[in-house]
Amino acid sequence: MKTSDFDFDLPENLIAQTPSAERGKSRLMVVDRETGRREHRMVSDLPALLEKGTTLVFNNSRVRKARLLGNSEATGSRAEFLLLNKQDELTWKAMANRSKRRRPGSRYIFKQRVGTVLQGNGGEMLLSFDMPVDDTYLEKYGHVPLPPYIRRQDNEFDSERYQTVYAEKTGSAAAPTAGLHFTEELLAELEKAGMEKIFLTLHVGL
Repeated sequence: MKTSDFDFDLPENLIAQTPSAERGKSRLMVVDRETGRREHRMVSDLPALLEKGTTLVFNNSRVRKARLLGNSEATGSRAEFLLLNKQDELTWKAMANRSKRRRPGSRYIFKQRVGTVLQGNGGEMLLSFDMPVDDTYLEKYGHVPLPPYIRRQDNEFDSERYQTVYAEKTGSAAAPTAGLHFTEELLAELEKAGMEKIFLTLHVGL
């Protein structure tokens, strides 16, 4: 089996740039494992589709505003970084747009911070700041890390919509997207229908 077996063309005009207006109103394809029959339903139909006693596992990781926009100190050009993992008080493992240009020693000006590339290989890099960058700072100055196929800037709506309703522990650089469809009402209906639910924390990184 080759990964090319799964290649297909998806016209850009069919890639939604905004989520549905109401959480939980997304379509769901159901496949009968015995017959192979396919049926188009809604996510809200899950309580009727799952067997009583089914255990549902939810990832309660919360997405941080891990995208930082800055400017090159040398040229003034715009630079965008995605912070992945905090290494110490001042340093983050990160990715950047036009990463081959972000050479060690390059400095970037952010809101109330200056960052310096310590090392990099055209992919991941280490970015060190002159002052600590924590979740309080990122919540104020960072941006929601929307997927690259969404070609627009994030907004306040994304701050809520790009989190699951049960997100608790901050640490992800991208959303555990399957969970975005669940609402408090749907979770209550699943419990009423006899489903069990448990939570784990699995932060989504690169």
